Amino acid sequence: MKKYLALIYVGNVGTSWAYGQAIKSAAKKAAAICRKDWGSAYTLPSQLKVCVYDVSDELDWHVDYEGMHFAGVDNVVKPTEIVVV
Repeated sequence: MKKYLALIYVGNVGTSWAYGQAIKSAAKKAAAICRKDWGSAYTLPSQLKVCVYDVSDELDWHVDYEGMHFAGVDNVVKPTEIVVV
């Protein structure tokens, strides 16, 4: 079973994220969380850019100022897909 991590970078202040079994559902969940968490503090665009990563086989990941990192990978990992929600 696939497992996707949808991640929205909110300027230089933080992120919102969600898991899902499909790319679009994970992206929609992350967008809803982002609007709830950050909407009162920032004016968010009507459509959000969501970076979606396939984390089905990943046991460890982290996000920092450079982007997404998987355990054992030296470079920043590129999204599986970028969705606008």
